[in-house]
Amino acid sequence: MTHTSRAKRSVGVLMMGVAVLALALAGLFSFARPAQASENYEVVTTNIPTVTNAIYAVPGEKVTIKLGVKDWSEYKDVKASEYVVSSSSLKNLAVSGNTIVVGKAPKAGKYTFKVTAKDADGSRLAAKTFKLVTKKKPALKIAMQTRNDKGAIVSKNAKAVKQGNSFILLMKGADFGWDNNTKKPFYTWSVKDLDTGKTAKWNTKYGSFKKNSFVSGSSVAGGGCPSVFGSFKRGGRYKITATMYHSNKKIATATKTIMVFYAVS
Repeated sequence: MTHTSRAKRSVGVLMMGVAVLALALAGLFSFARPAQASENYEVVTTNIPTVTNAIYAVPGEKVTIKLGVKDWSEYKDVKASEYVVSSSSLKNLAVSGNTIVVGKAPKAGKYTFKVTAKDADGSRLAAKTFKLVTKKKPALKIAMQTRNDKGAIVSKNAKAVKQGNSFILLMKGADFGWDNNTKKPFYTWSVKDLDTGKTAKWNTKYGSFKKNSFVSGSSVAGGGCPSVFGSFKRGGRYKITATMYHSNKKIATATKTIMVFYAVS
């Protein structure tokens, strides 16, 4: 083998080694590269549901809000290195890691704050504006939506329903942004048979009335408030009670008395 051939071979081996090293480094940097902004990313609160982007509080109480970033295209969490919070109306808020603390909620009103999530390079991942709504308590009401035998809506706030026909109970005013509970459930239902005195209790673990009661029903999603889809097994007069909790304490109750007409066989 000539000197020239050996030199060419050495150069070829060297170039191959450089190429392999370059690929390895590219893979390393690709693996370590922080997440980049995407239209599918959204800043979310992880300890308070915010269906309407509103968080509710009682004036004077301490408010703790934990943050995260969700990738809705793959329904997974995205790591943010920093959260920046700005507000022209909330003065006494502090940010530590992924937690916002309002030391003392201001007087009744609506206050906005913007959260920007950033990656390790300081680039924006996502940004979102939230509302802090403060009031003494929610204006809680119960509405009963009824349907006919074919499932079509008959009334959006009925006082009576036919035995066996389906209904939807809506806990109006119980916006999920009130739910900062850690020990208590956000809400409960109870239905009392005014003719017999018996009461059907809501099972918070399963989101339904307990088995073998005179009313059947389970929670349904949507509507922005707690909802129950169900039916009555017998006719009579019934008193429905909705109870709502905030900061692990009962904050509001509402009642509604309805009539259930016996089905004609």
